[in-house]
Amino acid sequence: MKNPLSVLLIAFLMPLGIIQVFGSLSLDGILKLEGPNGDRASLMDSFSEDLPDTLGVSGDPEMEELEELRKQELEDFINTHLDSLDPYSGSDESVQMQKSESIQTMSQSLPNQAEYDALIDLYQATGGVNWYENSGWSTADPNVVESVANWDNIIVDADGHVTHIQLNHKNLTGVLPSTLQNLTYLKWFRVQGNNLTGQLPDFTNMAHLTFVEFSRNNFTGVMPASYGTCPNLAEIHAHQNNIGGSIPSSYTNLTNLKWLSLYMNNMEGSLPSDIGNMSSLEYLHIHTNNFSGTIPSSLENLPALEFIDLSNNSFSGSLPNGIGNMPSLKFLFLHNNGFSGTIPSTLGNTNLLEIMWIYSNHFTGNLPQSMGNLNKLKTLFAQDNELSGSIPNSFGGMAELTALRLYNNSIQGSIPSSLGNLNKVEEIRLQNNLLSGPIPSQLGNIQNLEVLILENNKLSGVIPSSFCSFNSLQLLRLNNNLLDGEIPNCLYDKNIYSFTVNYNHFNFVDLSYAKTKESNFNNYSPQNLKFVDTLYVQQNQTLDLTVDDGNYQGAPSIYRWNKDGTWLHSASPSNKTLNVDCGTSPCEGLYYLQITNPDFPNARLSGNLFYLKTGVQLSRTICMVD
Repeated sequence: MKNPLSVLLIAFLMPLGIIQVFGSLSLDGILKLEGPNGDRASLMDSFSEDLPDTLGVSGDPEMEELEELRKQELEDFINTHLDSLDPYSGSDESVQMQKSESIQTMSQSLPNQAEYDALIDLYQATGGVNWYENSGWSTADPNVVESVANWDNIIVDADGHVTHIQLNHKNLTGVLPSTLQNLTYLKWFRVQGNNLTGQLPDFTNMAHLTFVEFSRNNFTGVMPASYGTCPNLAEIHAHQNNIGGSIPSSYTNLTNLKWLSLYMNNMEGSLPSDIGNMSSLEYLHIHTNNFSGTIPSSLENLPALEFIDLSNNSFSGSLPNGIGNMPSLKFLFLHNNGFSGTIPSTLGNTNLLEIMWIYSNHFTGNLPQSMGNLNKLKTLFAQDNELSGSIPNSFGGMAELTALRLYNNSIQGSIPSSLGNLNKVEEIRLQNNLLSGPIPSQLGNIQNLEVLILENNKLSGVIPSSFCSFNSLQLLRLNNNLLDGEIPNCLYDKNIYSFTVNYNHFNFVDLSYAKTKESNFNNYSPQNLKFVDTLYVQQNQTLDLTVDDGNYQGAPSIYRWNKDGTWLHSASPSNKTLNVDCGTSPCEGLYYLQITNPDFPNARLSGNLFYLKTGVQLSRTICMVD
């Protein structure tokens, strides 16, 4: 079978910028990347766990492998951002050279007493003797101030003041000391991935502080309001802890804040109403908490906001109409909340939008025609809502789309033929809707389509022969529709990973080629016969119920009729026609027919239950299986 990873991985990596991050790295190179380790995995380990499944197919080892790769690449995407800011990033040689120069030029410069004491307190309060790297710290004299330029994981300025402390993944335990407040020259403080407890440190009026990270520890308490007094603070990372409370209103004073990452905590409350004052905010990561309330309309005023993730909370209400007027918006994650109302038509104005995940909410109404203007959109996941109306024909204009999920809604009408223009799409999932009409033959133009799931609709007609053009198809699910006619033989020959057509109106003639591929294709049973729901007959009338099985030329089919849950007679090839005499015995009741054939050991043609009732004269009905 064709490797399913090659195309679908690109479908997820491209919208997130992964390919760009790795420059000229080939796809094969990306697939061979080692798993997360150390610092690089810290920021997104938990975020990746929130990703929806790639194909919605549990128990498929290859699909699960693909999902793990997608999560890994998303981790690297976020951590690449941190590496670009990290003063310790780069090759080991360059970092050591920087450190060596720092030691030579600053060895005679000393921190002040308060700074030195804060470092000693930090070492002693967090089990410094057990740190993975503690050179300098472990031999320091707590009673005599000395240079700290050569201590592990510290950077100082020309005057000996501590500017950077990076102790991520160093086995810190215990509670951070309150004296950290005395590190008044501190710019960068990072202690992610340890076993720290207690509350986050208080940093009040620390004018130089630009970056703090406390993620992946066991901190409790609330987010300190004092961080709102640090005018140059650009990034706050406190995700994956046990922090409660709400987002302090003082944070809206942070006009230089670019990144707020608080996901996977126990936080609650609503977003600050004046969040729009945070004019530099680019990334808002607060998923998987207990936030509630509505999205403040002031959010529309954030010109730099690129990444919004409010997923897995209890937000409600409608989306601000102006959300589509945010000029920098690229990633919108609102899934698993209680949002309602219609999807704003202004979203069609977000010409940079690449990912839109709004699934598992209560959105109603139509999909806006304007969304067809999203010519950079890569993935649209709007499943598990209460959407109605039809799929806009304009969706064929989303030229970069790689995945479309609209399943589990009440979408009606036909599948627009314009979807055949989406030559980059690899996944279309429209199952569990009210779609009707034929399957557009134009879908066969999508050469790289890997997943097409249209099951549980009211689609009719034939399976287009143009599907023979698919080069990468792995999942084709068409079951529980009203399809009939000849199934293109090519679909049996492609060794599709999962191909289901059961609960349609195919007969043994239509399935005749399938029996030669039984080992690879057995998801064609049962099929539904075309019975009327209720058949009215006149009392004392004799009625023949006749089935046309398509004149299959192989082994004779075997027919068995059932009334009110009781089989009327033994299964037999001679029971193609059932004679019902309403004059000699009561004939009203629920009838059912099942047809089998020796040539199709796994197949069963089953009639829907229909009710035979005395009423308007009708002498005969032909129950077709064509």
